[in-house]
Parts: sequence; structure tokens; C-alpha cells
Amino acid sequence: MPKLIIDEEFFDISEVAQELGVSQLVVRSYIAKRRLKGRKIGTKWYFSANDIKKFLETLTEPGKRKRNESE
Repeated sequence: MPKLIIDEEFFDISEVAQELGVSQLVVRSYIAKRRLKGRKIGTKWYFSANDIKKFLETLTEPGKRKRNESE
């Protein structure tokens, strides 16, 4: 269940993983690679709906893959 902080909903890693259909480890790799931005509060990561939306906008369309600049 999202956490309400100053009138904004925030999701933790397990909630984001469940919504994206990936493991928590994959979400952590997105954070480490700076593909998914969030906020660390104490020892836990939290993500706003806007953080998740921006991440999803960076993904390629299904069936298509990004081409390397050298190709």
C-alpha cells in the first residue's frame, strides 16, 4: 500500500517491482544504473507516481530494441 507523505503517494521497492512485473533485485539495478529515480528515506527507497511514469517513458516499445550509436 502506498505511503502518503505530504499529500503525495510514494511506493516502496516491493510495490514498484510488483507493478512492473520484475523482481526487487531488478528494481535495485534500475536505481543503481540511475534509470529509476527515487528518494531514500532512512534505509528504504520510495518512488512517486511521477518517478515511475518518467521511468516507463524511457523504455522502448515492445518488440523494439534500442540500437547502439555505432550500428
